[in-house]
Amino acid sequence: MGNDLRSRLDLAGAGRLLLVGAVVFWWGAFVIPRLVSLVFPEWLSPASIPWHLNPEQEGSVANVLSAVSFLTVGLLGTANAVVGYRAMAGWVAVGGWGVLAVAAALASLNELLDYHNAVFGTLKQLLFEMNHGLVLLIILSSLLVALGLVMVAFIRRGLRTPGVRVLFVFGVVVWLLAAARDVGYEFLFQHRVDVLASLVEETLEFGGALLIGLSAASALGAGEPSPGWTGGLHRRAVTQMASGAALAVAVLGGWVIVFAFQAPVVDTRAYTHVGTFHVSLGDSEAVAQELLMPAVPIARLDLRLGTRDPHGRSGAVVWRIVSGGVDEEGPILRAGRTDVPADEFSRWQRVSFPPLTQAEGQPLTVLVQADVEQGARLLVGGSKTSHDAAGRLWINGEPAWPDQRLTVVAHGASEPTRSKLQAIRGFVTSDWRWPVLFVDLTVSLILIALIPILLLSVMWGGPRVGGIPSGSR
Repeated sequence: MGNDLRSRLDLAGAGRLLLVGAVVFWWGAFVIPRLVSLVFPEWLSPASIPWHLNPEQEGSVANVLSAVSFLTVGLLGTANAVVGYRAMAGWVAVGGWGVLAVAAALASLNELLDYHNAVFGTLKQLLFEMNHGLVLLIILSSLLVALGLVMVAFIRRGLRTPGVRVLFVFGVVVWLLAAARDVGYEFLFQHRVDVLASLVEETLEFGGALLIGLSAASALGAGEPSPGWTGGLHRRAVTQMASGAALAVAVLGGWVIVFAFQAPVVDTRAYTHVGTFHVSLGDSEAVAQELLMPAVPIARLDLRLGTRDPHGRSGAVVWRIVSGGVDEEGPILRAGRTDVPADEFSRWQRVSFPPLTQAEGQPLTVLVQADVEQGARLLVGGSKTSHDAAGRLWINGEPAWPDQRLTVVAHGASEPTRSKLQAIRGFVTSDWRWPVLFVDLTVSLILIALIPILLLSVMWGGPRVGGIPSGSR
């Protein structure tokens, strides 16, 4: 009996250390640095963050850790299914753990191999080209709803320990929310805040896996929740933690919006990949995109740029904002040079400058000229769109097709002024997607702030049975 208790203590201690290590690594090395780089790129450049800390990069440390978390959930689910079968717990309990094990195993493989892009790639392209992106959304949403119904039946009839049930429910909700974002984001917000969306999705997936894994590990142990505890945490403590997370997100988010956010005031991006293309430029070749000056100042341009070089050499662009149309020789209002790293694809590059305050509706021209080595090509992103704020596109002095535009996002100033408030108001009311995206990101960020607090509180809070917090059982 003593040896068995000592083994349980050692196993519980090792589990706690692994869980704490995973939480510290993910939130300390991925979430916080990535958020800082998004808000203050001049402090921490996104390009300076090691690729091993990006879970979307196959083979990175973060990617492997995410896959291991799913694999652990799968193994724990399988163990619970076997134990339930031997204990004749019923087909609902055994089947629920089995479905969870299969889903977690597939998620683990997907993290390492990213096979879902290959499986759904052809279908997505076909449906979007047929203008039936909604059909794909319905198909994938139906799969998520089916999985959710299976989990509801399992939770109601297969999970009888309150502590396990509460942790499991919270983990499944977070997990399904991440999956729903992955499905809906492709249809609703293509090319929009993609870095932040990736951070939110990957963190919710990882956090959900940790919560489900902890509940599955607790289900394998013995002991019942102590009086006054539910799901490893006192109800008042859960409410306080959730309120604290919401307050932190509201305060920090409000500060970012007031002092750092730059509202898009001109946006020529397409909503699907079908409407995008690239212009390939050699050295000294150029593209020029006409724009109309918005009602508020412009202080930043975002362009999709990439240097494709067989020798991996970086390139650069010389950019200018000129008053008037392409066929006019107006004065140069802003100009500069920006390095473009070598890459097989174009990526967003930010160009900042002192606010440009021209009269509303005045024609402007954004000129982008390649400065690359011999044999290299500069990729400049474009889109097929018909925004009122975008005029003609010229490639090497020749007009492009009438429906083609350079992919340009012009942003207002970051200073808290009346014109910035006007820009934010115009941005939010320009499309119903933006309020939906704001609510989605707010809820997701609150969960991201709450998950590590919950995990650590469950592991160290409350009475313990066999070295594991009894409330988490």
